[in-house]
Amino acid sequence: LVQYADHDPTTRELSLLSINSFQRGLADSEQLIRALALRVLSSIRINDILQIQILGVQKCASDTSPYVRKCAANALSKLAPRCEAMQREILLQIMKEQLLDKDTSTMVLTSALVAFCELCPERLELLHSSYRKICHLLTDMDEWGQVMIIDLLARYCRRFFKEPRAWKQGTAEIIDQERRVQRKLQTQGTISTVSNSTGIDLNDLAQLGDQVAGEKNSTKKALNHKGGEAPRKVKRRVVTKGFYSDEEDGSAEEEVYVLSGSSDPSLAPTVSTASAMRQRNILGLPSIGGTPSGSTFMSNDKNDN
Repeated sequence: LVQYADHDPTTRELSLLSINSFQRGLADSEQLIRALALRVLSSIRINDILQIQILGVQKCASDTSPYVRKCAANALSKLAPRCEAMQREILLQIMKEQLLDKDTSTMVLTSALVAFCELCPERLELLHSSYRKICHLLTDMDEWGQVMIIDLLARYCRRFFKEPRAWKQGTAEIIDQERRVQRKLQTQGTISTVSNSTGIDLNDLAQLGDQVAGEKNSTKKALNHKGGEAPRKVKRRVVTKGFYSDEEDGSAEEEVYVLSGSSDPSLAPTVSTASAMRQRNILGLPSIGGTPSGSTFMSNDKNDN
């Protein structure tokens, strides 16, 4: 039927007799029947039933089944070459309002965006209302669609996003620099928060962090050399972010050794249990044979032997 529907006038008349059957199939209770009926109906190349085909696509674009809506998105590319200007605008309206703006299924969005690249690749302003949703769901789409969608989003960004005047000197960049300094100083156990509102230069804060790190390392070596208090084993919770949008964040506990006297393990330098068992000075054990406390584990084993 698909191959010979437009072969000659006789086959065209015979093909028109099957249209009622496919229209009944669009209202079937089984989603596969509805999808197959739409696929065949949109593949028949007879201009006399073009309006019926557009109505079928419009009906299936709001179907409850994502698979049927995906077939409706694929049908847009089949009908567009045979449509006039007004009918083409109707297809674009179906694609934008019923598929891109309302739908959240990744398989439907992938087919709709592929149809967008074929129907109107230069009308990027139609993506304004769905741009953030597409970026959020991009990792869940299939790999073949991701290739086309990434290129589409890149063209959208080049057209509508302007480069800031003070590139790498904006508010977001300054906040990122502050957070890097905060994380560095928190790891060294000196302060918990740093704010740039006091007028301190970020470079001065980084130098201060390096200086404090050197002093803390010297103090730790002195305590280990004099047989200071052994580190404590504590438990802390590690949170892992979900990679896909539909995954939940996970968390787990791990045992670490706290090297300072702070009661909060998140503010003090920590070493994992496996790493601590390989180094005697971290566990607070006395050195053997006059070996300095900063020596490696292999040196201690050599003296033990």
